[in-house]
Amino acid sequence: SRSCMRKALGKRRINNRALDRVSFPSPSASSLFPPSSEPFLGFNLPRPHQFDLQTPCARSHVPCFRVPVSSNIVSTSSSLSQGRNYSVSRRYISDKSHANSSHLTSRPIRSEPWTIETAKRIFPVLLLCLFSGNCVSASGFVMSSSNLQKPLPLPNIIGHRGAKSVAPENTLASIRAAKRLGCTFVEVDVMLSNDKVACIHHDNTLDRCTNGRGFLWDQNIDALRSLDAGSWFDKEFAGEKLPLLSEVIQTCRDLNLGLNLEIKHATDKATDVPTPEEREREIELAEKVCVDIVDLEADPSSIVFSSFSRDAIRVLYEKLPHFKRSFLVEGLPEDWEDFVARYECVSLNFNHKEVPNQKIAEISSLVPTYCYTVNEPGRARELFALGVKGVFSDWPHVIQEGLIIIDSPQEKVDTTGTSLPSSNLPPLRVAGFA
Repeated sequence: SRSCMRKALGKRRINNRALDRVSFPSPSASSLFPPSSEPFLGFNLPRPHQFDLQTPCARSHVPCFRVPVSSNIVSTSSSLSQGRNYSVSRRYISDKSHANSSHLTSRPIRSEPWTIETAKRIFPVLLLCLFSGNCVSASGFVMSSSNLQKPLPLPNIIGHRGAKSVAPENTLASIRAAKRLGCTFVEVDVMLSNDKVACIHHDNTLDRCTNGRGFLWDQNIDALRSLDAGSWFDKEFAGEKLPLLSEVIQTCRDLNLGLNLEIKHATDKATDVPTPEEREREIELAEKVCVDIVDLEADPSSIVFSSFSRDAIRVLYEKLPHFKRSFLVEGLPEDWEDFVARYECVSLNFNHKEVPNQKIAEISSLVPTYCYTVNEPGRARELFALGVKGVFSDWPHVIQEGLIIIDSPQEKVDTTGTSLPSSNLPPLRVAGFA
């Protein structure tokens, strides 16, 4: 019996050696398969090529197979694509279709043992999984992984209509003044003339800020450009013209200024429900602005749109999805959260006088918030402490000077009242000024 067993083992060794000496050409590109979605046993070299056992296949002399569970696909290292020949070793193959073959036997596949190198490879992945979900900071502000990677859409202080306290609002002079005062972002309003040219103006009528009369959209651009938009503020600005959108874009580009461009609503008040005619005017304005922005090759990183008009926000979302949008409101409509989410608005901008402190703190924990129009440093500090990200101001330099730049954490503000003495407010870091 010992003699018979010795002979059988000898024949088996001879067959093994003969099989190991058989070599095949490397598989062609047509025989390669895409990565399997089934779970793999063990940890092997990344991005292996995969090929069917039915085609002539071979393994590298380096044991780097990955075998899917319940699959007849064997994966090997990238060296297969380098035109080498490989020998077949049956102890690395497990396939039911070959179980009865005379030269191949089916054997279980062992996964690689856990080693220090394996742990080193897996540890960063575990950390990524740990921090990829939603997390909550110590302050209670809810953050997602995408929010953590996105910078704020606007700085802490934005010049309102340029710097309207020191120059006529919505003019090139006001934009240049804001730059001199240290602003890095300015806000202006855009409207449409009778001959469909986008120009910068706030009121629906021309009476307050020019020497003209009547509705702006009733005048063509030549008539509007002939108006004096500066003398009403100071004789120093006599002859200042009502600027075109193209001029504002170019001026901000030259001055390295960011621009918050408000698409004006056609209603008398921002809270009014627009009539069908007013809705049509708002949509027409938004569509024309989109065309001009594309023609002017404006940089999406330097412009943030905003509007009270829901139709305008919708048009911006559809026509310029790669530009940022902010939803403008007076108070808080009931559906503000759904609207912001639906049209992917980057912030909610509201009148700080229309929303109580408690509500400001609540919504500021859900979405970036910006308040208008804040001209008192004490109120600005209070809003920042409540979680507001930035303020629009007619006096941006006064707000900046009233805020002490430090690194200490902000203190809590009592959210039950509407206002607090400035002496009780914490100092804080301010961004947005050069």
